[in-house]
Amino acid sequence: MLQDMWSRAVWLEREREEEGVVPSNWVTDDYVNWPSGCDATRAMAEQKNPGANWRKFKLVKVKLRSGNCLSHLITYK
Repeated sequence: MLQDMWSRAVWLEREREEEGVVPSNWVTDDYVNWPSGCDATRAMAEQKNPGANWRKFKLVKVKLRSGNCLSHLITYK
């Protein structure tokens, strides 16, 4: 079974929609988790699991999920 590694997600930051590619494990329940601090590059590269002190942003939808060599569209929320 293919494990999703990355997700192209849309989330709300202060009523404004933001879109980006994040590790799939950062998308949990109805939220996109984001590490505290201003530089998420290392946490993203290492696909760190979200911590208790991470910020949570309301998930609008996931547009695409991808694994090692296969991408597939998923149902919009």
